[in-house]
Amino acid sequence: MMGEGEVFDVTGQRVPAAVAMNAAGIEPVVLAEKEGLALTNGTDGMLGMLLLAAADLRKLFDIADITAAMSVEALLGTDRAFAADLQALRPHPGQARSAARMFAALAGSEIVASHRGPDCPRVQDAYSLRCALRFMARPGIR
Repeated sequence: MMGEGEVFDVTGQRVPAAVAMNAAGIEPVVLAEKEGLALTNGTDGMLGMLLLAAADLRKLFDIADITAAMSVEALLGTDRAFAADLQALRPHPGQARSAARMFAALAGSEIVASHRGPDCPRVQDAYSLRCALRFMARPGIR
């Protein structure tokens, strides 16, 4: 960042940082008062941890959608609640994304299809299944 030390260039060769930055057209940063302290006081490490946690959170959303879809299937739930036309009635983008992913995961499920007919006595799914999407609709989620 300041052009000091060594870095690996685009070819994987170790070169002086100033040379690599010059080749890439990047001007070295000149630090002002207190900026050096900001770089060494741990905030950069905390930011790095936050970014890693955010990446993990994205994976958890994937797992949550798949787990919820599997729960719907295991509890003989319906995929009708995840239909795009129903999701369009609510202004919750996170919920709509989860619904679309769960609907896709359940597409072609013989288990879900097996109780879709008029002879199925169920009125509605278990409350826990109906709430799975509401969690994703909360402000700040996704």
